[in-house]
Amino acid sequence: MGFIINGDFLEKYTKEEGVTRAVIPEGVKDIRYHAFDDRDELTSIHIPNSLYPWEEGEINFGLWNCDELVEITANEDNPNYVSVNGVLYSRDMTALIRCPNAIDTKRFVIPDTVIDILDDAFAGCYNIEEIVIPSSVKLICPGAFTECSSLKKVVFPKYMPFSINDDMFMFCTALEEITIPAGVTSLYTQVFNGCTSLKKITIGKDVEDFDDLSLSAPALEEFEVDLFNQHYTSSDGILYNNEKTILLRCPVEKSGDIIIPESVTQIGDECSFGGFMDCRKLKTIHVPASVKRIRKDAFQYCSAKVTYEDKDSIEFFEKKRF
Repeated sequence: MGFIINGDFLEKYTKEEGVTRAVIPEGVKDIRYHAFDDRDELTSIHIPNSLYPWEEGEINFGLWNCDELVEITANEDNPNYVSVNGVLYSRDMTALIRCPNAIDTKRFVIPDTVIDILDDAFAGCYNIEEIVIPSSVKLICPGAFTECSSLKKVVFPKYMPFSINDDMFMFCTALEEITIPAGVTSLYTQVFNGCTSLKKITIGKDVEDFDDLSLSAPALEEFEVDLFNQHYTSSDGILYNNEKTILLRCPVEKSGDIIIPESVTQIGDECSFGGFMDCRKLKTIHVPASVKRIRKDAFQYCSAKVTYEDKDSIEFFEKKRF
């Protein structure tokens, strides 16, 4: 049969010679997350009517390395799920459950009925280059767009009232720019982990808390901050606090010479932002007399020659350990 079933729980699907369509038997109510991992021979998975509604079960398909999968189907009379163009949704189409890895589309427009985009919903969808997210969406779960290796553009709605979770765009290696929309208040380091082509991040007006994105975006050349953001600002691609008294982060791929503005009194902060850490393309950095505090590792692995107007009056402080 190819299925390892424990009671009404599908534990694992094992390879069947010559079989490319897996039809999950009726009676199965739940599916283990990694049940279909590494089944690169499958082009289609069909789910039974007996499967629990997604809110009650563990219905989020890992589908790692299912690189030939073009559709996930359901019966027309399935009470809990519907398949549209091979993509699995809740019956009322308010939840996008899973897009198959090999879906043959470059631009995916999420229907405006969708409120929830579930864990790993687009994970590994290697053909998609652009995703359009409607204003109806109120939740994007972790890992939703992980390893979308061709994804170059994400179109957010103008207002998106929730945080951007860890791993959301992890290993989206083609992504070069992203703009965080209004409504998003926080985002975290792992959001862009492995985004090796990401050159520019535009911070929306409502962002008030985020980690040092540079640590997971090794190609970053520029920060841009919305003019109405009350917590951060940017100048010449460098990130500052809103008052421009703290130089928080220089993008790691920025090159040339830096003259720090005389409004700046501190470089780096105690929590996340490391100033000029890992900036290996800079030539010179001039630190004005206004600067009185510098994080000890602010110039770690930085190639620039640093000159100070008044180094003796500077306090070098440690990053806090949590």
